[in-house]
Amino acid sequence: MGAQKQYYTVSALSERWQCSGNHVRNLCKERKLGHLRIGSRIRIPHKYVDEYENHQLKVHNKME
Repeated sequence: MGAQKQYYTVSALSERWQCSGNHVRNLCKERKLGHLRIGSRIRIPHKYVDEYENHQLKVHNKME
């Protein structure tokens, strides 16, 4: 059994969200999305993605 990755790369997350990699990087830069930097690489743990998506759902639901 292989270990399951506990993080997204910018590329993988932009594919999941169907947005640009720059948008994901900007969210990290603006501290709206938790992330880790390993050298120049950005890794986004699943828990931060879950938190961000849940927050966005709450904001969207309030607007309806």
